[in-house]
Parts: sequence; C-alpha cells; structure tokens
Amino acid sequence: MNLKFWVGLSCFLFITACTSLKPTPVYLTQETNPVDLIQPEVFLNKTPFLMIHHITTHYQNQVHEVDGILERTPEQLRMIMTSPMGRLFTLNWTLDNQIIFKKGLLPPVQINPSYLLMDITLIYGDLADLQNHFKEPWKLTQKGLKRTLTYRHQPILDITYSQKDPFKSDISFISHSHGYSYELTRQP
Repeated sequence: MNLKFWVGLSCFLFITACTSLKPTPVYLTQETNPVDLIQPEVFLNKTPFLMIHHITTHYQNQVHEVDGILERTPEQLRMIMTSPMGRLFTLNWTLDNQIIFKKGLLPPVQINPSYLLMDITLIYGDLADLQNHFKEPWKLTQKGLKRTLTYRHQPILDITYSQKDPFKSDISFISHSHGYSYELTRQP
C-alpha cells in the first residue's frame, strides 16, 4: 500500500473521531418540545471538581459497566469514559458553548453529547439555577436526597443521592421517559 492511502485513512479516522459542535436541544420526553441546555457559564462558574466514577447502565434489558472521569473547571467540563476495551469517548463542553466529542476507535459509540450534558447538569447543577432554567409546565424539585423533574406533574426523571453533597455521593439516575437508568459509584 502506498503512503498516500495511509495518510488519507489516518486523516479520515481523526476527522470522524473528533467532532466540534454546538449543543442541540434535548427531548426529555417524546411528547414535549426539546429543552435547551443550561448556559455553560451558569454551570461552569461554580466550585471546580474532579471525580472518578464506576458507572453501571441499564437500557433495553442490557447492563453495561464503564469507568469515567468528570472534571469541572471555570473554563470547561471534561468527561472521559473507558471500558476494558479502551477509551469510549472524550467530551469537552467549553465556556463558549462548544462541544468537542472524540470517539474512541473501538467500540463505536452512538451518543448525542447534548443528552449526556443534560444528565450531568441535572445531577450536579445548582438546584436554584436549574429551577430558573426549567419553566412551567416543567418543575424540578428536591426533597431530601431525591431530585425529581416533572412535566405537567408527570415524573420524567429521578436522581437519588446517597449523601447530601452530590460531589461526595453515589448517585442513581432514572429516566422514566426514555427507559434507561444508571448508577454512579464514586471511586476514591
């Protein structure tokens, strides 16, 4: 094979593995209009953190386990997801509202990064900021260790924390409308 072929293939793999885009609205239910993400400066301009999680996902009678690193700085949110087979993807959400999504080479991951960012902001976002973002007929409440998002009084998702501080907590996330759930177990 000639060098031009390998250079072309390498460029193609790099371009398809790395995408920079603006966040898209998220359909939290199939019956409602999409919801925009909270503005990054509202989410990022809070206490920085770095966490390592073991994540167990449940969707369509399948269970998958992955590991993840989540870091928030005033400039960006960064997520790295790995499995025993290698890196699944890297996701950066920048202060200028850009998403940089880099897929791992194996296995191929079909994920809309905006949906991941919506879940993360709902889990770790400031309750008052999120309540300002979700206007009627949406309602976000938190009672004790449970945060619930409803639409016209119908539960859309539940987030349950093992401790009062979400950044020190194991977390259970259930999307009633999309039929998936996951547990985030903090790693020391």
